[in-house]
Amino acid sequence: MGRAAPGASDGMTSPANMLDEKCWRYIFKFLDTESLSKVAQTCHKWYDYAQFPGLWQSVELMLAKALVVDESLQVLGPKLELAKDVSFLSCRRLTADGLISAAPFLKNVETLNIGGVWNTTDAALAKVLVHTPKLKSLFLGGCHLLTDASLVSVAKHCPALEHLSLRFLWNVTPAGITALLHALPSLKSLDVTYIDAVDDAAVEAISVEFRSVELITSS
Repeated sequence: MGRAAPGASDGMTSPANMLDEKCWRYIFKFLDTESLSKVAQTCHKWYDYAQFPGLWQSVELMLAKALVVDESLQVLGPKLELAKDVSFLSCRRLTADGLISAAPFLKNVETLNIGGVWNTTDAALAKVLVHTPKLKSLFLGGCHLLTDASLVSVAKHCPALEHLSLRFLWNVTPAGITALLHALPSLKSLDVTYIDAVDDAAVEAISVEFRSVELITSS
């Protein structure tokens, strides 16, 4: 049996080694958050390439929702700090404490989706929003524990908010929504789909008073 060519044993002849860092970063930008995290564990070179800040401007954990727990956010913390768009959609195993622990890393986030994170409480959301002064879009749909108290927190901590989804927030009231709209003149759209207390009469009253806001309803 002949001797292997120099460098063959360490993979230097692999076609992958013919691509430079710029090429790999271009390829990596098409990966979702879960895949990018796995790539970073493959080898030292790919780990270094995967740290490029531009790859972490959008962090979406929805695809790994069954596996995302509080410890996941502790690991991703520094990457969240680079992100402008963060989605925890339907990550139902996350706890209120887990969200709070991630909050300090969300200071640059402009779009935040915690829809379906069932354990989110009014107190937890308030502690998260303290750290998101740049927030323009917030999706809270399906966070059933939230009440009008959360709307007060949104109005207090998100002065630049333009889009808000409250769908399936059964404990929110028309009075709370009206107070929110008075406090947030920047708001452009509001989703109140499937909120029992917001009936046709309430929708009509809100629409008349706040004509500049696109009100999204189930009807």
